[in-house]
Amino acid sequence: AAAGAGTEAEPNASVAAPNVSHADDQSNQSTTEGATPNETSSNGVDVPDAPIDDERCKRQCDGFWPQADICTSLGTTYPSHKTRNPENMCCPQWRIRTSWTGQHTFLRRLLQIEDLAAEADRVFNRSMAPRIFEECGYHGDVPWVNVVREKRMVQSRMVRSQLVSNALYSDTSRHACWPDGYSWHYMARYSVVPSEEF
Repeated sequence: AAAGAGTEAEPNASVAAPNVSHADDQSNQSTTEGATPNETSSNGVDVPDAPIDDERCKRQCDGFWPQADICTSLGTTYPSHKTRNPENMCCPQWRIRTSWTGQHTFLRRLLQIEDLAAEADRVFNRSMAPRIFEECGYHGDVPWVNVVREKRMVQSRMVRSQLVSNALYSDTSRHACWPDGYSWHYMARYSVVPSEEF
């Protein structure tokens, strides 16, 4: 499981990251409310202003998508509604919004969390668990993000034959997880909006 993973096995690990608030944004609106009515994608397709979270697409970890060949066939912009089907409905292309409320602040904070997690991974060279925190005298929810590395790289769901990463971030306190590349590849490069829960 890693950046842009799709149907690869999702982790069972109970790990997590520091609590992140979107309060820095003056608007203090949900990140998924950024699409304005009649927004148009770069390929001229009208982007809906309806909510983009679909119960059928929920995964244990954010940023997990269907197989690469299914999603990359949709291209790198918001696709035509005529191409939507049950097989590709959970691809990241349907979550593209050219500018969503709080995007800059959200990305900056997420990248900071990922940088800190990567540094902690280098220093401790192991995943931390609640039991380890308790042994060190910390009790309750301790904000911490582990980095889990898989043996193989994961393909982008946006660009055919592009490898993204082999790492997964896992938040020990919120039990949230996401693949490396969810921030810098999907959100920053292609304006893919994360789920509201994320």
